[in-house]
Amino acid sequence: MSVEDYCAYMGQLVGIEPSFDYTPEAHTPLWPDVTYMHQLLGRTKVSWRDGFRRMIRAATPNSNSPPLTRPHERSNADAVAGQAIRRDPRRSHDG
Repeated sequence: MSVEDYCAYMGQLVGIEPSFDYTPEAHTPLWPDVTYMHQLLGRTKVSWRDGFRRMIRAATPNSNSPPLTRPHERSNADAVAGQAIRRDPRRSHDG
């Protein structure tokens, strides 16, 4: 997953389209190896998509926004993120 993928998904959830300004000073993408994290902490129990939904809900508890999709429902944002994942040949897992 790239930062653009994460931002596109979050943008879908909150109704704001992200824009990116690419400059020579920008960092190169980071592709962490999570093997040690899995050994130390175990595998994650919450998908990154559900984690984003939970994070937005926690950050905006008094929001008048419509309810976010439940984990078992597939939103348009999930579809957008899925398309981005399939296009990225560097991606080896769901992050």
